[in-house]
Amino acid sequence: MSTENKNDSEFPLEQSSNEAETICRDCAFAVYEGETQTTCALGNLDKLEEQGADIIEVYDETNKEFFVVKGRVCVAWRGSDWKEKHKDRTDLEQIVARETMIRMDANIYMDKDTTLADVEATILSLKDNLIKPAQITLLNNFSKIDRPTMARICTHSGFKWRVENIQEGDVDKLRCIDIAIRKLNANEFNYYCVFDAGRKVPVNFISDINNSLNKDMNRFLALRGEEDGNGDVGQILMHKRIGGNRDKSFLDKIEHTTRSQGCPNLLQETSEIVSG
Repeated sequence: MSTENKNDSEFPLEQSSNEAETICRDCAFAVYEGETQTTCALGNLDKLEEQGADIIEVYDETNKEFFVVKGRVCVAWRGSDWKEKHKDRTDLEQIVARETMIRMDANIYMDKDTTLADVEATILSLKDNLIKPAQITLLNNFSKIDRPTMARICTHSGFKWRVENIQEGDVDKLRCIDIAIRKLNANEFNYYCVFDAGRKVPVNFISDINNSLNKDMNRFLALRGEEDGNGDVGQILMHKRIGGNRDKSFLDKIEHTTRSQGCPNLLQETSEIVSG
């Protein structure tokens, strides 16, 4: 058996239907007429069905009728305790939107030709984003910018930040990404993106990705950006799980595995998600 096939079987990208499902019965957003659920207050049943989820109607021992979403976990599901906690609030949809908002680690790649103006331009464009990154990471691959200057511009940005000073000699951008991602806590940050210093990140970049995942109920493990890697996006947990860019690029691994496992939709193009 080839190494690739072995990895495919070790790392199934889609959960089987008996592993992933959403039971709407006790969700704070389930709308009932009597003992029968009629819809979702957020409209997520329709969105999940549009994304290919199987929605079935079931009933329990009390004859309460409700929907079950097979093969998908609805990120907006909230139980009775959550509803009780917010019982006096009228902005429940806004609260759950904040709770599920994407936590993006924005990686800015720097090499020996990177200037201070390049770094500042990319950071400024991130400050203009409708949804801000949860953190910025400077991938410092032997740039000529000194450490105090990098610390100053990062602090001035107002973002949570870190600088990953690459110690290995003669490594490419993909290796630098791996070095940075392995230190991230996937519970604190769920996605990362990559831009070369000097590139301006579109103002709607993070918000469009967030809306695709959390409003449209789209799902993906990675987004392929431009040929040079600008605008690439990856799920941090999956990046760690399949060995990142070791032996083959993370995106090529995702492409191969999603096709072989019959779920090519889990790799999409950044341009299909981010408008403009």
